Amino acid sequence: MATQKEQQHKMNSFLWFLFVIIIPLIVAVVLAVIIFTAAGVDVVGWAKGVGENIPGISQLVSVDDTEEGSEDVDKLRTQLAEKEAEIDTLNRDIQALEATIEELEQEILKLENSAETGEETDGTEESKDNNVKTMAKSFKNMDPEQAALIFAQLESDLAISIMKTLSSDVRGAILEEMDAESAATLTQQFVDSQ
Repeated sequence: MATQKEQQHKMNSFLWFLFVIIIPLIVAVVLAVIIFTAAGVDVVGWAKGVGENIPGISQLVSVDDTEEGSEDVDKLRTQLAEKEAEIDTLNRDIQALEATIEELEQEILKLENSAETGEETDGTEESKDNNVKTMAKSFKNMDPEQAALIFAQLESDLAISIMKTLSSDVRGAILEEMDAESAATLTQQFVDSQ
């Protein structure tokens, strides 16, 4: 019977320890965490920081760098989205410029064919003037830098014809965007054609 009393005494000691020390300690810790969290203290972060410095526990506790990493990832994603939007815009500009160049090249071919066949009469001359005026309107509304790129690719006669129909402000803005040598050559040809 002594063993049963010893076992009962050990059990009573354990229950006493559990109810008097462990459970009140757990309740006190939970209340402290709730109060500090409500006060704006990062209790979990603090506990991880302290746990990281304790040998043995530091292996169990890992500090989450995911918040800092996720901010960096979000910034990079934002920058990537901005760059992709910029690339899309530039691709659309390139397509528009290529379409304009193609139209101008077709116009050049038409003019060359009509000049070769000698079909240039008053009607085709008027048609040519209308086409030049139409293209000049396109250049008038275009960004000067883009227009300069197109002018650099045009034959000089067509470029001069278009420049004659443009206002001096638009003409100056386009020439300003061209490289100095091309702008000087085109200006000389423009002046000589007057």
